[in-house]
Amino acid sequence: ILNTGDTSSVPMYWDLDVTHKFVNLSNWPASTYCKSLRSFKNYLIALNVTEGSTSYPWMVRWSHPADPGALPSSWDYTDATKDAGRTSIAQAGGQIIDGLQLRDSFMIYCEDSIWRVDLVGGVYIFNFTKVFGTSGALNSNCIVDVDGFHVVLTGSDVIVHDGQTATSVLDKQTRRYLFQDIDVNGSNLCFVFKNPFFNEVFVCYPSPGSTTCDKAMVWNYVDKTVSFRDMPNLNHAD
Repeated sequence: ILNTGDTSSVPMYWDLDVTHKFVNLSNWPASTYCKSLRSFKNYLIALNVTEGSTSYPWMVRWSHPADPGALPSSWDYTDATKDAGRTSIAQAGGQIIDGLQLRDSFMIYCEDSIWRVDLVGGVYIFNFTKVFGTSGALNSNCIVDVDGFHVVLTGSDVIVHDGQTATSVLDKQTRRYLFQDIDVNGSNLCFVFKNPFFNEVFVCYPSPGSTTCDKAMVWNYVDKTVSFRDMPNLNHAD
């Protein structure tokens, strides 16, 4: 599944055949876009939705569950025979930024809060619970899963949490240095990825004056150490 994160293109998919190109996602609602599109169990979940020319930054939409290896057959939340639906978490505190599965739940990251989504079935399908109300995610792709925990670059810290308790991975001095070293206009360029071969999480960011990520704060989640490294002007990594 490929999603641009803006209104330049609807989500697309590739069927893994090397002779085929990406095509528009089957059964996706017309004139609809989203900032983030993630999978959770048999569902696709769209976050921060635009319908037509109207933006709904707090909206969450989910598909009808798909068969394994298949695409969702419907996103029609008005069809009572389907489990597709939508809701808004307007009390989130800032718009929705991204989301990612954590163990048996799905976590939604807003600008200033983090929400846990649990599959409950029945009429409501999902239950939404606010778990943190003081921090969210700085940008899309700023969350990685490490052994059942999420490491997150927030607007003022780098935290690790299990869906209930969050702790900072930085001391006060290192945290101050990191956020003073991020270009003031480049927060939308930041991203996080992990290198499991060396037990490291890279928090990549543009230094002052840079238009790509040329620095990284690296956290070794086994040794609990932090270092800083130069990066080769990256846009993304995985």
